[in-house]
Order: sequence, then structure tokens, then C-alpha cells
Amino acid sequence: MYVYTDDAMAYDSLKGYNHQTVKHSVKQFIDGMAHTKGIESFWALLKRGYYDTYHHMSPWQLQRYVMSFLVDIMLVAWTQKGKWREWRLEW
Repeated sequence: MYVYTDDAMAYDSLKGYNHQTVKHSVKQFIDGMAHTKGIESFWALLKRGYYDTYHHMSPWQLQRYVMSFLVDIMLVAWTQKGKWREWRLEW
């Protein structure tokens, strides 16, 4: 399994993964397949939902909010690639 992170020391203890990093500290934002744009975009959308829609997310329910946003993003991605239409036809 691949894990792509920035060069923060918190990730140094990851074991058992193919860990690749980008060095934000020296303005490197992409290195081959390693980048953090996807997760940064996801957290930006989640925060926008928090401030604009929900105004409060209970820590108790946080996993549900995260999964809801993840499903929404996946559906948009599938729709843009035309796979949603194909999947619906198979149903």
C-alpha cells in the first residue's frame, strides 16, 4: 500500500507502507506520484460543509459526516467520467 505525505516528522514512524513524501518545506509540491492535493481538496470541501451547511459537527458523528462527503465526491467523480450512467444501466 502506498502512502503519500508531506515531510512532517509525524509521518516518520509509518511502518509497513511504501511511504513517499513531498517536501513542502522547500516548496516541492509534487514528486512523481507523490502529492497531497487530493486530501487537501477533500478537507477543504469538508470544512466548507462545516461552515456553510452544518455549522457544528459533533465529534460523536464526525465519521458519518466524513463518509457522507466522501460518497458525494465519489459520485461526482463517477458522473464526470460517465461511469455513473454505466453503473445505473447495469442495475
